[in-house]
Amino acid sequence: MAAVPGLLAALIAGSLAWLVFRTRPGRSQNRRLAFLLLFEALAFGVLGLTFLADDVPTGSGFTGVLLVAILAQPWVYLAFLSTLDTPWVALLRGRAGDVALALGCAASIGLYLVRPELFVAGLVPWERYGGINWIASTLGHVAFGLLLLVATYGLLVAISVYRRVPKDSPRRPGAKAYLLAFGLRDSLQLIPLIYLTVGPSGGDAFTGALLGSWLPQLTSVIFSLALAYGILRTQLLEIDLQLKWGLERGTVAGIFVAVFFIVSEGAQVLFSGLAGNQVLGILAAGALVFAIAPLQRLAARMADSAMPGVQDSAAYRAKRAEEIYAAALESALVDGVVTTKERDVLARLQDELGLTASTALAIERGITRAAQPAESGPPAPG
Repeated sequence: MAAVPGLLAALIAGSLAWLVFRTRPGRSQNRRLAFLLLFEALAFGVLGLTFLADDVPTGSGFTGVLLVAILAQPWVYLAFLSTLDTPWVALLRGRAGDVALALGCAASIGLYLVRPELFVAGLVPWERYGGINWIASTLGHVAFGLLLLVATYGLLVAISVYRRVPKDSPRRPGAKAYLLAFGLRDSLQLIPLIYLTVGPSGGDAFTGALLGSWLPQLTSVIFSLALAYGILRTQLLEIDLQLKWGLERGTVAGIFVAVFFIVSEGAQVLFSGLAGNQVLGILAAGALVFAIAPLQRLAARMADSAMPGVQDSAAYRAKRAEEIYAAALESALVDGVVTTKERDVLARLQDELGLTASTALAIERGITRAAQPAESGPPAPG
């Protein structure tokens, strides 16, 4: 039972990583966000598996993978933040920033592989919950401290991204969605990371499990769902249509896996030592197979409720194409001038979106008229 939150977090974050990467693998921001979600899925999935480890060698293997994911996460997150439009990440941009982040990640993981005892003081059984827990040594606490600093920095970046976008901008919904998803992720992680950084190693089992495992896993689930609902639907044409498809099937898969696991584990606990607990698990799986159709309808209703305006129709596609072009044009007009290079990019985007020249011109005129009154007022907060 204690492993369920981590496995569910891994399922959702991993599915979202695949969706982000598949949508546009050639886009740097997509690739970096996919890597971030992938390491998040790896960390929480393995964290859940540590509750299922029944011997020290297995727990040691899970701990090794978990530490690699933990050590990589802050550097991967910083690499993603470097793609955002805010002066807060200026030092992270460019080749020098990429090289520095890659070296930091490689050095952290390399040091752990060479001297694991600097990070892990020992392995002990999880009291009351089963599985194997690891005790952090000095550099283990330092690793959590780095995650704490990066989470705080990420929260400030999310606020900056939101404040830099004018209220009447086509990019405002995307900025709001970003703040919701990443603001929740980073703010909800602060208390667990403070505990893991300065808290006692091997303390109370319930407190350790709650703050060191279950709350971070729940945070990952909330973050992934908020990200799926918001920021991804504003990035790319048809991403929300694909996301809606993924929500329906992902909900069914998640419910199936979670319920089957809970029933199986519950049967093992309730009927431990009695014959037939495996049969009960098989019967539960069979019952779920017959429940697939109702679950599919439930998932469809959930997806429609989350994204009521998302329909695969010509009118919807045309509306989304205009919104994406407007957001790109507004970005180019931030300094008041559209350069020749930016014009070329906009022209290619117009062709990819299938917009006519008259539609593109009407969008530009609308944005220009809307920006004129704001030019004489105070600058947008940044």
